[in-house]
Amino acid sequence: MEEFNFLWNFQLRLDVRCANEFKVFTNINSAVVDPKSFDETGFVDLNSEVCVIPPNSFVLAKGR
Repeated sequence: MEEFNFLWNFQLRLDVRCANEFKVFTNINSAVVDPKSFDETGFVDLNSEVCVIPPNSFVLAKGR
């Protein structure tokens, strides 16, 4: 069998439109992030047209 070259050169562009509802992870309570046992106290609900993501954090957004 011939060796197959997996080094393809392509670009991926994705356009995502977010609604104005966000959950900002703040970790003000030093919560442990466990996907199987999620603690809602580590998030702040935000309803705004603009969301600034804090350093060392992430945001969950709802799509339109």
